[in-house]
Amino acid sequence: MSGIFEKLSRTIKGLANDALDAVADPGRDARQIVRELEEQIQRAESALLDVRAEYELMRSGKDKTEQEVARWDGLARQAISGGDEGLARECLTRKQQFATTLQQQTEQIAQYEPSVRELESRINELKNQHEEMQNRIELLEARSHLAAAQEKTATEISGVGGQSLVADFDKLEAQVEKQEARASAASSMATQHNGNDLEQRVKALQHSDVDDALAKLKQEMGR
Repeated sequence: MSGIFEKLSRTIKGLANDALDAVADPGRDARQIVRELEEQIQRAESALLDVRAEYELMRSGKDKTEQEVARWDGLARQAISGGDEGLARECLTRKQQFATTLQQQTEQIAQYEPSVRELESRINELKNQHEEMQNRIELLEARSHLAAAQEKTATEISGVGGQSLVADFDKLEAQVEKQEARASAASSMATQHNGNDLEQRVKALQHSDVDDALAKLKQEMGR
């Protein structure tokens, strides 16, 4: 469910940033993803800045403690040189206190350094992803526009010609043939009505040249 709301939120943000219509646009959504990635990089860099500042403070504190260890060691040496072992002991005690602190600081920095390196590595990874996405946006938009054009073309072609228009044309042709048949029948009926048909039938009964030729041939053959 969270994935659905995330996609919806991305589309809404993309509409607001690009001032485009509400039609789905892969190019617009891709640019919105890049913007979100840029926001993540900015937040990570801000966090890295704080982490580095804390890290530098820790290192600075460690340096000061090292200086204190060296200073009390030097004072202890001076006390011994001066023949005051009691004072030297006190100096060594202070040195040991700072040495303990120095050990703790060293361990703390050793534990903190991986976090700094990991955050730096993550930021570099996000920047590489950002650069890759930037390079792919133009190609993605071109592919989207081409697919939309192909879909529109296919839709238009499917509406041209087709069985429905052929069937309609066949129906018109059948109507004309029916009209021609009716006209022929009407003409035949008209001929019969005015007597021309009877006259043609009478003429057909009259003797023809073919009949004479047939009679002559039968006589020659003794038939």
